[in-house]
Amino acid sequence: LFALSDRAILIRTTTLVDIGYYSVAFAIAYPLSLVTETFVQIGFVEISGASSDATSSSLISRRFQMAQMVSVVAALLVLPLVNPIIKYGFGVEFSRATTVAQLLVVVMVLRGLSRTLEFGFRARDISWVTTLSSTLSLCCLVGLGKWLAPTGGVQSFALALLCAEMLGLAIHI
Repeated sequence: LFALSDRAILIRTTTLVDIGYYSVAFAIAYPLSLVTETFVQIGFVEISGASSDATSSSLISRRFQMAQMVSVVAALLVLPLVNPIIKYGFGVEFSRATTVAQLLVVVMVLRGLSRTLEFGFRARDISWVTTLSSTLSLCCLVGLGKWLAPTGGVQSFALALLCAEMLGLAIHI
């Protein structure tokens, strides 16, 4: 629910133009959240089959460390390309989406890292952590999004989403 709530909040709090900028930025940044999917899928099987809690904790930590390296490298490769992608792929009229896309790149890296930990906890049957993380992140996004987006537009909403993702990852850590 948390991962899908951003557009619902935007529809209620911003203009159609801002939603267009967000859509362009999201299209560029979203694939980064999938970079860690390998660690999520393979890690789940490995962690759920671990012989002890210590082994499963070690596996979660190792998968998270690998996901961090891969995500950061991917983000560093994508960030310099955001402006040219928007300029040449969508047109100069979407240049206002550049800052939003850059923020969403960071958001998607954090989302991918959160998913890596989330599925590790689920594999260990510790789902209360993931439920708490998603619930508090959603509350943070709704609160900040509804407060910031009407006056600051889509860029402020992207900041609210960044805060919510940071909170979710902090809870998982």
